[in-house]
Amino acid sequence: MDRCKDTISCNMEMGTLSKASAWTSALDLFASMQAKHLDMNAVTYISAIGACAKGAKWQHGLYIFSMMVVCTIEIGTIAYSSAISACEKNGKWAYALELFARMVESQIKTDPIIYGAAISACEKGGEWRQALELLSSMTICRVSMNTITCSAAISAFEKGI
Repeated sequence: MDRCKDTISCNMEMGTLSKASAWTSALDLFASMQAKHLDMNAVTYISAIGACAKGAKWQHGLYIFSMMVVCTIEIGTIAYSSAISACEKNGKWAYALELFARMVESQIKTDPIIYGAAISACEKGGEWRQALELLSSMTICRVSMNTITCSAAISAFEKGI
């Protein structure tokens, strides 16, 4: 934390720590930023949510996501993607789908990455019908399918039958 004097340098360090699988250090840095009353922006929160995903701390990730609302931080596609991925990586398909539904209700742009994470969460949870519904809704919503989304849906279907 001594190297972090401002939000930008702290965000950069938190991202580096998270990518290096030093998720506990990244979350410690997040807590330190709060304690020092540094300005925290969407990048700060998204980095912390990503660290939670790596550390299988999906519940803490969702808590940090909810803090964005309380702190009036704009929640966009990347924030939702991070939170959905945290749920997906930890097999919490119902939470991932709830976040996905909130995202759609809020009219935040979805993309193949978001769909891929939600479909993969369904696949890990054995929810093949949900996975196929998401895949078919991609066409309706004019979101391009890719290898990842199709593979996750096929895998979900194979596990379900």
